[in-house]
Amino acid sequence: MTMVVQQHVLNWLYSVLTSEYHDVSRTYNDVAQALSQYPSLSPKTDVYTFPNGTSALLLNLSGTIPVLFRGTTYRFPISLWVPHAYPREAPLVYVTPNDTMVVRPGQHVDPQGQVYHPYLVGWATFWDKSTILDFLAILRDVFAKEPPVISRQQPKPVTASQPVTTPPPVPPLPPDLAPRPTSGIQNHVQDDQSRPPPPPPKPGAPTPQQNVVRSAGEYGPPLPPVPGQLARPSNTTQHLRCRPTANRNPGLIRRHVLPKPLRQFPEALITNRFIHHNPMRRAHLNHPPN
Repeated sequence: MTMVVQQHVLNWLYSVLTSEYHDVSRTYNDVAQALSQYPSLSPKTDVYTFPNGTSALLLNLSGTIPVLFRGTTYRFPISLWVPHAYPREAPLVYVTPNDTMVVRPGQHVDPQGQVYHPYLVGWATFWDKSTILDFLAILRDVFAKEPPVISRQQPKPVTASQPVTTPPPVPPLPPDLAPRPTSGIQNHVQDDQSRPPPPPPKPGAPTPQQNVVRSAGEYGPPLPPVPGQLARPSNTTQHLRCRPTANRNPGLIRRHVLPKPLRQFPEALITNRFIHHNPMRRAHLNHPPN
């Protein structure tokens, strides 16, 4: 599609070419035709560094050119540098991908994006017939067969490694479902823990602790015997019989000290039983003194 280039752009272009370019008229006409056919290209001046290290301020056309690839029109970015000796020297063309593209090296494009073609190689021989507009048409056909750029693969987001979490502890089973231990001690402890507490004692009833202490004779004296049972000796009376102790003086009878529980018996009961079980004392009492 041909468009009219604005006049102030043409004026700027002519003023730039008159300072350094050898053939101003031919260069001006070829660049103006390219801008009219490809309005997506914009002219500017910039510093170009040659492979030998030298640099120069050159006219540059940068932008995109439309290319039909597999039924879809793509716009591939390029940058075209016009040397000072134009048209005796061929222009320098590069593929300039943006941030979302990368250069796709091929038969006519090197990894740095510089374009090579036989039309450029024979430019110096056919300089009078070679133009920028003709080369751009050839370049579109080349890119339609071999796209010069491809989409950049988006890097996968780096996911932070998640810390290894240990699973929560398994809750204990209910008491009715928990396995019972085989040890007798553990069974006894578990039975004591699972056994409900005993009911409180009735008012006036002795507690188990009081029964144990009283049965052992450690809490208070035993109850006195029933009057009908005084004549019958019991196991307790036989157990409390006093044995005569050895005495160096046979004429002196040592008074036996009765156990604490017998001190609270009736005096007659204690005296009768003591005389009954002590022959020496009984003989003394049966015979009055002379």
